[in-house]
Amino acid sequence: MGWKERLRELAVAGGLVAAGASCGGSAIPACNANPDPCCSAPQSSACATYTSCLNEGGWGVSYTNVPDGGQEPVCSLYDGGTAPIDAGH
Repeated sequence: MGWKERLRELAVAGGLVAAGASCGGSAIPACNANPDPCCSAPQSSACATYTSCLNEGGWGVSYTNVPDGGQEPVCSLYDGGTAPIDAGH
């Protein structure tokens, strides 16, 4: 068995063909391992929060604990700091 046949057998065994069939013929899902919440759910509040962070010059969203036991999103900045996020909530 040549390398091409072996690669095809590995892909089929791993379900790559089934994944490709459900994604418009592509062998790789559109949002595969993409941390951007807007990729898979562009209308979600997580996407709005992420977009607000990017607009503030940040690179990602993290969460901080608040006294009432909940969590608030904060924007992680390139200089290592954080900024509050206003996603229109």
